[in-house]
Amino acid sequence: MVLRRKPQTHWGFPVAEAEAQSTPRQRRRGVAIIVAVMIISLMMVFTADMIVSSQVNLELATAARDNIVAEYLSKSGYNLALFLLSIDYGIDLFKQSQMKTPPQDGLGDIWGMVNDIPIGAETVEMLASMQEMFNLNAISDSDVMAQLQLFQGEFTITVSDEAAKINVNYCAAGGVTTQCKQMRGMLNALFSCPIEKAYLDAKNINHEVLIAKIKDWVDSDSRADPKSGLSDESDPYQRLSPPYKTKNSQFDTLAELKLIDTWDDDLHAVFSPYLTVYPFKKPGSDINDRAHININTVSRELLACLVPESRTQCGETFDLVVAKARANKAPLGESKQQVLRDVLCLPQTIGGKGTLNKAEWFAESSPVYRIEVKGRAGFQEKSLQAVIKRGLVQAKQRAPSSYQLLFWKMS
Repeated sequence: MVLRRKPQTHWGFPVAEAEAQSTPRQRRRGVAIIVAVMIISLMMVFTADMIVSSQVNLELATAARDNIVAEYLSKSGYNLALFLLSIDYGIDLFKQSQMKTPPQDGLGDIWGMVNDIPIGAETVEMLASMQEMFNLNAISDSDVMAQLQLFQGEFTITVSDEAAKINVNYCAAGGVTTQCKQMRGMLNALFSCPIEKAYLDAKNINHEVLIAKIKDWVDSDSRADPKSGLSDESDPYQRLSPPYKTKNSQFDTLAELKLIDTWDDDLHAVFSPYLTVYPFKKPGSDINDRAHININTVSRELLACLVPESRTQCGETFDLVVAKARANKAPLGESKQQVLRDVLCLPQTIGGKGTLNKAEWFAESSPVYRIEVKGRAGFQEKSLQAVIKRGLVQAKQRAPSSYQLLFWKMS
């Protein structure tokens, strides 16, 4: 039988004999090393956390700075668009007073010359050449271009003509007004276009009933339109949860169309590019006011729907003239009468019945414009949308204004 010696232990753990015989002070040396390593590790973790927090705070501060810069870049673009629209309006007034030339607004006007062009420090040379081309050096500050070089970002402007669309607010004064009758005729022409009509038929929607429901929603009375097929104009909405009634007032935004029975998101995506709610119909205005669409800025697709004669009688002439005019950003013709006769194939421009009344749908100038600006600084982007109505509007202040702000949104 072999007897083995019991191993040396320290706090219940087996240790080497030399360590077991060491003094308490000698044994504490190992503990000090462990404590030192732990403190150094904690300091490294704390330092790493401080570095990460500092970097995060720096990124947040940079993002906040760029966000403010992008916002003011958007506002700068808005002011530039207003300036261009005011110059164009002044030129029209000068031509009208001095040369007896009626105002004419088109895609090639000053307000559309910088559309979709990034403006910032990188485009200073291009803007300087445009300033010299239009001889604006005499009236512009010489330090403008130097300040523009300091821009920490850029903005893009898009000015579009709201009069190139059908105004769905023109039945606000009632169905007997000339504007309301013209609006219904325009919507009927749009919804009767071959592709659009096939789309509505596929959704089992009668376009005349839909137009009547739009009219019932916006007019001032509570009587249902005979073509709506309803005894009460609020019937389709009272069955919903929660129920509501027709507004009997103007659309404030185009998105309100989605509240109308059968007008869903799909319909809105298809037809909203051709519709607008501006300008608002003034209460008590003349019932014989016209609902005008600018013949020089209306889209090719909408124009073909409004005047189907252009697709049949004019055919290739219509396509070639419109395509060339849009490519060159030029008017469709020298005058509205010439366009209606030679491009759209209407037999005459004034008087008559039926399709001849379509001549009264069109104008050559525009009062309302939409301004869209995108300001970018770093990774931040701000979007500004505004709708303005040009014209000398007497504000509450003593000085008159050359425009009236109808809509404003910053996002």
